[in-house]
Amino acid sequence: MNESNDLKRQFLALVADQPAERWESVTAQVEQRVAHALLRLVGKELGVPASAVTLAAGATARLKTLHVAGDPDSLEAALARLGGG
Repeated sequence: MNESNDLKRQFLALVADQPAERWESVTAQVEQRVAHALLRLVGKELGVPASAVTLAAGATARLKTLHVAGDPDSLEAALARLGGG
């Protein structure tokens, strides 16, 4: 038997034994952590505090819309440096 297939079977057996609510809770926690990390990263790269970056839409979607507070000229220059503007 292939070791990879054995690991998949073990994982699926573990998942099957867990209540769906637990997995939804874990997923929500991971999504929150990823969103916070994204806001911090964007703030750092644009030279603004993390508190200046907020999630405007797409909390659980792959595509997210962010709002960045700050001087428009400075933000435009930062985006240009990053290759996005």
